Amino acid sequence: MDELEQAPSGPKTTVLIVSHNAVAALRRCLASLMETTDRSAVEILVVDKCSRDGSGQLDAEFPDAKFLRLEKNFGFTRAANIGVRTALGDYIFFLDPHVEMAPKVVDALAKVLDEEEDVVAVCPLLVGEDGAPLSRFRRVPSGADWVRAWKTGDAGASLPPDLDRERIPVEWPPREAVMVRKQFIRGMNYFDQRFGEFGADAELFFQIRNAGKKTYLLPRFRLTYRPETVALPVDAAAQLSADEGLAAAVYGAKRGGFLEGLGIRFALIGHVLGKLLTFQEPGYQFSRLSALVAGQKIDGTQSAI
Repeated sequence: MDELEQAPSGPKTTVLIVSHNAVAALRRCLASLMETTDRSAVEILVVDKCSRDGSGQLDAEFPDAKFLRLEKNFGFTRAANIGVRTALGDYIFFLDPHVEMAPKVVDALAKVLDEEEDVVAVCPLLVGEDGAPLSRFRRVPSGADWVRAWKTGDAGASLPPDLDRERIPVEWPPREAVMVRKQFIRGMNYFDQRFGEFGADAELFFQIRNAGKKTYLLPRFRLTYRPETVALPVDAAAQLSADEGLAAAVYGAKRGGFLEGLGIRFALIGHVLGKLLTFQEPGYQFSRLSALVAGQKIDGTQSAI
């Protein structure tokens, strides 16, 4: 008797959306996913970081998506870990709610991971509403690189050359749209929860490069990214900035040891003190300084976020 072909046990890919107070964008993102993905092969999982804008009412609109609602905004890192641990797919497609899906993108990314074992991550090209490619690609940084970017506000992002190529090797693609093998994240023991909102993706792509594995951009596949400009309260903006600085210190310590991490933290504190002494945005700088001195990452204790 002929052997029966065994049916797949579950979805190959989980689209993981970590969202916070982005109800309009999340609605557009989910609608685009429902229209463009094979629901038998793709799981859609939303981890909501305690939104207060009506995001909790989207369950009824999108019954095919799964929603996990956190009681506080614990930051991206913890939310991503919860999502990865819950996901059924072998591949995790991290997707920002401000990105809108297009046909064939999930399949194309998954196909590369299916066929090439040395490729751990793959991403589409993000474009603006006018269709112009966005400069969102960075080199894997040193701790010192990260400190310079934090001080200047210039992350050093750029576009790879020759976007006409089928695929382009990249080091640190935007976390807004990137597919990663779940097994690799498991092998890292998931994301280091000393990171809060920032840092987990930098650590991931450092580990991919350090393992001699590959990350590719497929520029033919393009997704529209529509970020929202939100005027944050001073305390919230300061806490987010401090979280990014503290992520640099954690990252530096992981790469270069305790003393490097401590040196980065002192450099950040010194920079903010200099701003305070010259009376540059004193309220904002004082909030940043307080969080840096206390080592206060985004972890759910901040009432302003």
